[in-house]
Amino acid sequence: MKTVRSGSSLIYSLLYLSAGTVVIALLLQGTINLYPRLLTYDKRANSYLTLSLAVDAVVRDLYSAPHDISAWNSMSEHEISWRQDKKSIVWRYKKNRLIRTEGSFDPQKKRWRTKAKSIAADSLAECSFAIKSSERGITGCTIILTSTAHGESVNAERTIAMRSGVVYETSI
Repeated sequence: MKTVRSGSSLIYSLLYLSAGTVVIALLLQGTINLYPRLLTYDKRANSYLTLSLAVDAVVRDLYSAPHDISAWNSMSEHEISWRQDKKSIVWRYKKNRLIRTEGSFDPQKKRWRTKAKSIAADSLAECSFAIKSSERGITGCTIILTSTAHGESVNAERTIAMRSGVVYETSI
């Protein structure tokens, strides 16, 4: 016959309780350490998504932009603009924003008759356009957007061939 010692079930209960407490404490500590990393990842993903949407909007307009250099009003590092049919389209980096303006521009008076503005990206650290041209006209454009909206630098860069719809290179 087996003899049961008194108090042994109490010792087993305390042992299981302390083991469960240690496991719960380890899981809680892991969650506390992981949470800030998940927040940082979420902020970076949102910044990248915003930049990607802005670059895609510029690329959409550039695919329909004229190939002829004479149809372009400006091609600077922070502004590109061209005439298309009876309207003008301008992409401008100003005050940490990427702004698209579309409308009717009077070159003699150097002012807009009618216009519609929209902000494509906000909280940008840098934006640059690099137009590539040859004797035949505009051949390509590189768009670089940099955001530091959430403390970390996020870049979106795209180089496209004008009028062909081909994306040569995309780097992030």
